[in-house]
Amino acid sequence: MRTIITSLTLLTCLSASAQNIVLNEGFGFEGFTYVENTSVVDKFVLNPDGSIISAGRKYVSGGSDLVLTKHDAIGTQDMTFGANGIALTDMYASVTINSIQLQADGKILVAGSTETGVEIAPGIPILYAFVARYHPNGIIDSSFATNGIFTETDYDQSEFTAVIVQTDQSLILVSYADGISYFTKLTTNGTLDNSYGTNGIRAISDLSTFFFFNRGAISLADGSILTYGLDGTSAERLSCIKTNSAGDLVTSFGQNGIASFDSDPNGFEMATKAQELADGKIVLAGESADNVIIRLEADGTLDSTFATNGILMHTHPSMDMIVQPTGKILIGGQDADAAFNYSLIVTRFNTDGTIDNSFNSTGYFEFDFSDGFEMLNCMVLTNLQRLLIGGRTEYLDQTADFLLAEIDMSESLGLTANKSDEFSMYPNPFSDKVILSVEDPSITSVELTDAMGRSIGNYSLDKQTVLSLEHLNAGIYHVVFTNDQQERISRKLIKN
Repeated sequence: MRTIITSLTLLTCLSASAQNIVLNEGFGFEGFTYVENTSVVDKFVLNPDGSIISAGRKYVSGGSDLVLTKHDAIGTQDMTFGANGIALTDMYASVTINSIQLQADGKILVAGSTETGVEIAPGIPILYAFVARYHPNGIIDSSFATNGIFTETDYDQSEFTAVIVQTDQSLILVSYADGISYFTKLTTNGTLDNSYGTNGIRAISDLSTFFFFNRGAISLADGSILTYGLDGTSAERLSCIKTNSAGDLVTSFGQNGIASFDSDPNGFEMATKAQELADGKIVLAGESADNVIIRLEADGTLDSTFATNGILMHTHPSMDMIVQPTGKILIGGQDADAAFNYSLIVTRFNTDGTIDNSFNSTGYFEFDFSDGFEMLNCMVLTNLQRLLIGGRTEYLDQTADFLLAEIDMSESLGLTANKSDEFSMYPNPFSDKVILSVEDPSITSVELTDAMGRSIGNYSLDKQTVLSLEHLNAGIYHVVFTNDQQERISRKLIKN
């Protein structure tokens, strides 16, 4: 059994307005779950029912294989998925996972690159871009491409960095191959769409006038595509470009469709993550001399209200980024506690780029699963107040496994630290009725919400209140208690 270590010093009660960030004890075992006989989660995606599809790698002799797993919303592994809970695909010598997406029918798309085991020159392997499609149960979809996998073999070194699912369920694959960025379009059955570009492929950069090393792409609300990475035309600059789905630059964005920035004129800079906000602004996170976050206006110019003229340089661990609906920015990574012990850490910034000291009273939450090596690779909001984290855990004996963890960002220190022992709800899980027991007279109301935070009902409280909830579907709900100071605390409720 692995030892769970949480940094309790971060839970010190300082003020009622601060958020007490905690591991969600209702997820997995005290906030964590891991899968033996795997190695590392690279990417994951949520199904509409809240279940989690994780894609990563299993280390094997001489390389790695592609691995998928499925967990429900509370971290229980689905052992009917794939074979005994694991979908394993042999991909030549080794595999890199860059993207996972779901189709409307629930099928799973995983893209990246595979190392063939053959070298162009000593130390330079041949890499082929690939995208694989799986049924929702983890079985590879043999009707897609060739036995479920489309592989781009026309280049010595290529990789798919993103998958964009179109409304007609055709695919635009964003790739980097032999120094050039491309869009590749596949039909719904995984064959090249020869009506697109040249034989299904359209170059969006070149080796002379615009050298662009892309690291991913996202769909924007207006139907266009934002591709991000590094502009190496004249210097190594963090960059993004806006195109339509045909691959044509949207010239009203940035400078003729290209927005490039020198956050560190003397160093390497590259965007590794992007997110569009509700108001059309764009947040980019990436690498520079330290780490960097940039916020752009919708037209690709720097947002001067953020940090220093739109650019925030920082030294906090940053492997992934999520912007909350409030506009606050979460970044996550790992931090070395000792020579062979790494913990996971999540940091939050305010909308103006300053550190958010109301987040756990420090601006960050650090937590650990074992006395070995942990890594954070990906994050997603499972609802407005819950953050799911994926990566790996590794003992000193180098045994690495998929790791998932969920943190709860909903709790206020004033109510959580001092009052949580004065109310309870049972049974949990329940079938038809739930009894709320409240001893604290300052708690004045309770609200029931669904897993996404949408209100189902508000209730007045006595010392014991019976809620008749037989009409609800099976699933996850939240009971939110509020006191007379408008402090709130949320507790997970599960209906069988």
